[in-house]
Amino acid sequence: MACAQLIHAAGESSDGKLKPGTYAVALGVETEKELCALADELDAKGVPVHRVEESTGKYAGQLMALGIEPGPKSIRGKHLSNLSLLRMTDFEEYRDSLQRELSDRKVLRKEITRLKGRIQELENSWWQRCKKKLNIWGQTPDTRSI
Repeated sequence: MACAQLIHAAGESSDGKLKPGTYAVALGVETEKELCALADELDAKGVPVHRVEESTGKYAGQLMALGIEPGPKSIRGKHLSNLSLLRMTDFEEYRDSLQRELSDRKVLRKEITRLKGRIQELENSWWQRCKKKLNIWGQTPDTRSI
């Protein structure tokens, strides 16, 4: 999702006539609130910003990325130098954490299934013991009275 939004932002911020040596960087913030504040700050400083908002799904209406028109690093950099540069390893670490979480969920689902089976066994065992006790007392098991 993040990569798609970054590509979208880069595309919207370019007029398509990029000079050789132009490159894109991906900078990150932690929350949408921080991203909104950054966009407002850049607008106030006259830096052209293209806001990319999600249009569908659970993120509909949320600000997902900013595209900033290409320009001299000396101008853009002073407004963005405090942000973290996103590297491929950041995305790989995120992917790995999601895979670990998914694996943990699978393990938990298996354990829940095992425990449900054990509960069923215990309930059956309890019911069998109750039926034996009732038979000892000369009564017949009646599920309505238990």
